[in-house]
Amino acid sequence: MIDANLLRDNPEVIKASQRARGASVALVDDAANADAVWRKAQAEFETLRADQNAKAKLVAGASKEDRAALIAEGQVLAAGVKVAEQKANEAQVVLDAAIWKIENVVLDGVPSGGEDDFVVLREEGTKPVFSFEPRDHVALGDLLDVIDIERGAKISGSRFYFLKGWGARLELAQ
Repeated sequence: MIDANLLRDNPEVIKASQRARGASVALVDDAANADAVWRKAQAEFETLRADQNAKAKLVAGASKEDRAALIAEGQVLAAGVKVAEQKANEAQVVLDAAIWKIENVVLDGVPSGGEDDFVVLREEGTKPVFSFEPRDHVALGDLLDVIDIERGAKISGSRFYFLKGWGARLELAQ
């Protein structure tokens, strides 16, 4: 998630990152505008709540004649506080939605573009050479009959699996 302080203080860094990723720069402006609206709504809410608290303290020390008028003013303020709080909460939802659309800021020196534009800087170690075709875990699980991906996906949705037979025993072994 993008730091709100960075968005307020230095939106150009985020815009440059968006350009480097090939993403929309307009998202940064939308998020900055949503942040300004939220900050204004939050300030209004906190001001009204402070006024309400100050009136509540006056009620305790007021005479019986003044108390009814102060309570009525407090009720009007309470209604205003609820409305202001609702506006601030709605502005927070809009701000969160706008910020979540922005991708993480890229580090300096990262090449622009997507996966097609990546450059290999170095390779560590030696790549192993096998006398057979290497298989991934899914192929090995099917071959050994220890994983049931189809049933897991059918019952719980994608990216879920069941271990069976020796796979389940291995998982439960201590």
